[in-house]
This record gives sequence, structure tokens and C-alpha cells, in this order.
Amino acid sequence: MTQEMKVKVIAFYQKCGSLKEKKIIITECISTNRDNFDRHFTTYSKLVFILIDFGVRFSGNRATFRGENQYYEIGGDLIIKLENLVEEEFEIIEKYSEKVFRRTTIKFLD
Repeated sequence: MTQEMKVKVIAFYQKCGSLKEKKIIITECISTNRDNFDRHFTTYSKLVFILIDFGVRFSGNRATFRGENQYYEIGGDLIIKLENLVEEEFEIIEKYSEKVFRRTTIKFLD
């Protein structure tokens, strides 16, 4: 991971820590084609909950978004792309192997 990406990830984590009690919408796309997240290569999931807590586990380098009955994790060391799309909406792409990529869109709402 480049130094520039590390700075982006840390800033993202700090922002998430300040957004507790907001509604969070997470859209997950797992693809076997890095450049293509269409229906031919991808499985989709969507989660909606109130963010109760956000934390980072240094063992395993995972960031966790916790709700009352569910949670979602991203692999900090697997992030190859992180963009702030609009105010409080982010897109993350993780590389799990040469063929498996996960795109997560996280949107925070009042």
C-alpha cells in the first residue's frame, strides 16, 4: 500500500468514527473481474442499519462497522482504491486475490 493510500485510509477511518448514530447503507459487490462489476461476474449484497460503533482491529487489519444486530468488515490491508464520492459516501475496492475483488459503497445518512 502506498503512503498516499495509507493517508486516505486513516482519514476515512477517522471520518467513520465521527459518524456514529447515523444510518448506514452498505452495498457490496464481489467480482471475479477487477474491471467489471456487472451481473455476469458479480454477486451483490445490501445492508442498512444504524451505526452504533466503528473500530479497527490491528490483528488482521480489519475495520468494523457495527449495528445492533449486524456488522460489516473491510480489510484495511486489501484496499486498492478509496474514493469519497460525495459528502459522507465512499467507494472502496479491496483485492482478495488475483481474480476476486470486492467493491463496497458506504453511505451515511442522518
